[in-house]
Amino acid sequence: MTGLLPVLAGANIIYGGGILDSGIVMSLGQLVADADVIRMYRKAQEGIPVNDITMALDVIREVGIRGNFLGEEHTLDHYNEQSKPEIFQRGVPTANAKDLKELADERALKILEENRDKLSVSQEVADKIHQMVLEAEEKQLNMKYGKVD
Repeated sequence: MTGLLPVLAGANIIYGGGILDSGIVMSLGQLVADADVIRMYRKAQEGIPVNDITMALDVIREVGIRGNFLGEEHTLDHYNEQSKPEIFQRGVPTANAKDLKELADERALKILEENRDKLSVSQEVADKIHQMVLEAEEKQLNMKYGKVD
């Protein structure tokens, strides 16, 4: 939650989504989890509207200090206005519940599967990327162990 204070101060850029280990590693699951947090930041940045509708003083007077507001129409109309994370679980975990990492990784895979046609590259581009990876690996090995013939 280190990004919350800058957001509340008016920052309009949040970077580092999905980054782990000081930027050495990128995780799509972490990106999904970070997106959940950023949505919560944005919701906090909107502020809390204070007006006759949100204050609902008429409902407070009607229900009273010891009443139950959960069944009130006003509550049902407005409870959805809070941030609703996609993968963070606010309830009590069950014995076999998936942890955040599992949920985030599954969501990332689902996003990739749903957008596979948008993410595909030509074979020529794939071959170039593969060649770049091979060259980078060779360079890394040469730096570590010296030129290998």
